[in-house]
Amino acid sequence: KIFTASKDTYITNKILRNTSRATDANLGAASTLDLFKLYDESVISGETTPIELSRALIKFNTTDISSSLEGKVSFDHSSFKCHLKLSDLQGGSIAPEDFNLVVYPLSQSFDEGLGADVSNLGFLDRANWITASFTNNTNVLWKTTGARSVGLLGSSDIDIIDSGSIGGSVVQLYRSQYFEKGTEDLFVDITTPLSAAMCGIIPSHGFLIAYSGSEETDAKSRFVKRFASRHVKNQYIRPKIIVSYDDTIVDNHKDSEFNLTGSLFLKTFQRGSPANLVSGSAASEIAGNNCILVKLYTGSFTK
Repeated sequence: KIFTASKDTYITNKILRNTSRATDANLGAASTLDLFKLYDESVISGETTPIELSRALIKFNTTDISSSLEGKVSFDHSSFKCHLKLSDLQGGSIAPEDFNLVVYPLSQSFDEGLGADVSNLGFLDRANWITASFTNNTNVLWKTTGARSVGLLGSSDIDIIDSGSIGGSVVQLYRSQYFEKGTEDLFVDITTPLSAAMCGIIPSHGFLIAYSGSEETDAKSRFVKRFASRHVKNQYIRPKIIVSYDDTIVDNHKDSEFNLTGSLFLKTFQRGSPANLVSGSAASEIAGNNCILVKLYTGSFTK
């Protein structure tokens, strides 16, 4: 099953014309999600070696994912996997090499916004580098500019979650991927954080994607890793979550043997939809334990 993003954007503190930073710019309607890090590439008053960054935000409707799994009680739960895929969209741009991207669950919600001015960063809206959303006529700020305040699940002063207690154990909730050439797609296993979000254990606000902590602060520029956003024209490369599971059923009624365990399945449908058996002139449903008697008959076999 494939689910596309319900909203996405990227936020940045890029320096504009060596005079100011674009911390209030919104890019919610852009066709790409651009991730970059610039080290000492611009000049701005009060900073000797300025760093410019961007980070991507993406949200999926977990209710749609949960409802799609209703009635799938027979699948092998150990085979259940959820992967986040972002498609590379470099075009003619040169991609950075040898870096890591980290995917964190968001601790608070964000607005997508309507901005699409990727050149001048002149469209002012939320979300941006400072503000997460505009709720109840109030600007809701990130706990730390750039949505980078990280901590344990349940903390009140964080933007992103790195770990939390699930099922009685503290588990890591962020995921990372190494990019050797820089032109690879992002494809990470988010089964644990997404399952926890669907169950209401962690907030279902989406994910933040950024360069690893050390790669955001070192003395090196990385420009630009570009992914397709949900607004790109080609629907097949939009951000997606791929949910997979094994719901095959092995029925042994044609190869049953004495002294060996086997499985028999009876699946009934009404006009293509699963339904209980009915009995008698009133067509009463047959359901519950011990409602069907199975008779095994002996026979003879000749060759």
